[in-house]
Amino acid sequence: MVPAQVRTISIALREKNLAFNNPFGATGHVVDWELIRRQVGSIDSERKEVQEGLDEQNVIKVIDGLIDMVVFIEETFHKQGWDFDSYMMKVVDSLFTRFCKNEDQLRRTEIAYAAKGVQYVVEGQFPTKCLKSAVDQWLGADGAVYDNDPGEGSTFEWPAGKFLKCVDYEQPDIRLPEPPLHLQGEQKTV
Repeated sequence: MVPAQVRTISIALREKNLAFNNPFGATGHVVDWELIRRQVGSIDSERKEVQEGLDEQNVIKVIDGLIDMVVFIEETFHKQGWDFDSYMMKVVDSLFTRFCKNEDQLRRTEIAYAAKGVQYVVEGQFPTKCLKSAVDQWLGADGAVYDNDPGEGSTFEWPAGKFLKCVDYEQPDIRLPEPPLHLQGEQKTV
C-alpha cells in the first residue's frame, strides 16, 4: 500500500480494484464492448440516484451518487487497461485551451462569436480570460441565434453563463495504446 501522504484517488481506486480481484486490463488496445456496456449500466444506476437526490433535495444522495459514478468510470478504465490519469490529463490540458491567453486570441474569439450573433460577456484575466454566454440563447433551424426558443428544429445552444471556447481550442489527443508489435494489425475490439 502507498503511504497516505502520496496516495492519490487513482492509486486508492487501483488498490480497491485489485482487492476486489479486478485485475488491470492487460491489453488496453483491445476494446471489450460488453465490459464497457456493463460498467455504463452501473454508472446509469448511480445517475438515477443523483436524480433522486435532486428530486428529494438530498445533498448526501447527490454526493454519494456522483462519487460512485467516478468510481465506476475509473474502474472501467482499470479493467480495460487504460491509464485513467493519463487520459484525464489530456482532457484537462485541452480544457485550458478554451481560455484566451492573450489579446489576439480574445479579439479573434470575440469576432467569431459576434459574427454568429451570440451575446457574451468577458471575464477573468490573461492567461485565463474567457467569454461566457450573456443570456440563454438558442440556435434556430435557420442558423440564426435567438434569445428565446424559436420552435421546431432549434437547439438550446448557449445557456446563460456557458463558457464559450477560444477560437484556438484544441480537442484532447485521445488514442488507444499501441498494441505489442506481434499484435499490430489485428482487430482492436472484443
